[in-house]
Amino acid sequence: IGDKDRARLHLYAPGKQAGAGGTLVEFMGADGKPLARQVAGHPSIRREVNHPDRAPGDGRFVQRPEEPGTVYIVSDPLVQASTKSADWIDRTAFKVEKVKSLALRFPDGSGWRIQRSGDNADWKLEGAKGGETLDVPKANAASYSLSLLELADVAPPDAQNTGLDQPILVDATTLAGVSYAIKVGRLEGENYYVSFASSSAEARDKMLAGHVLLIPKAKLEDTLKPRAGLLEKKQDTKK
Repeated sequence: IGDKDRARLHLYAPGKQAGAGGTLVEFMGADGKPLARQVAGHPSIRREVNHPDRAPGDGRFVQRPEEPGTVYIVSDPLVQASTKSADWIDRTAFKVEKVKSLALRFPDGSGWRIQRSGDNADWKLEGAKGGETLDVPKANAASYSLSLLELADVAPPDAQNTGLDQPILVDATTLAGVSYAIKVGRLEGENYYVSFASSSAEARDKMLAGHVLLIPKAKLEDTLKPRAGLLEKKQDTKK
């Protein structure tokens, strides 16, 4: 293979040729020493060859840097050979299960707090005023949603404008006494920037607590309701 085809197939190592770089994949041994390297280039498309823009790759062009004149076509499209962490991360997030108390505070100071005495006990709204009745199914959804969180991505360490300097604060304590202090920042597309601290001893919780996470908006909607959104609607008595 020549330089022209190498550029067309994006088989140059990143930074070696503008607009023609592939994805450099390095394999490391258990001792941390490099074992091998390869550059993953364009997908190989044997179906719909006349319409590559709408056909999924059924393979990938691959080259070893030490063999610049040889290109391999592998049968795996290597979709996880990507510099985008969203393409290969484990999407399991921290999970707040069997919540005993849950409080939410918006940047403007408004918010609410609900609590219950046990797993099968009814939720109570702290500071309920006359005429305010907690909608228990909505309270259940607000707390249970925290056990179903998943990751959309992990933000880069230098992420800017996350909104976490003026966050929505979500404080949850489980029936087992584990606490979670969650900060929900700006909405980026369909995902919120999120960070948290926890007393959890779970290894994954400890690992994730060191990062800014991106969590789908749909996973937090039930929890981030304003106070009025947790109340039963008053029936119109007018006739």
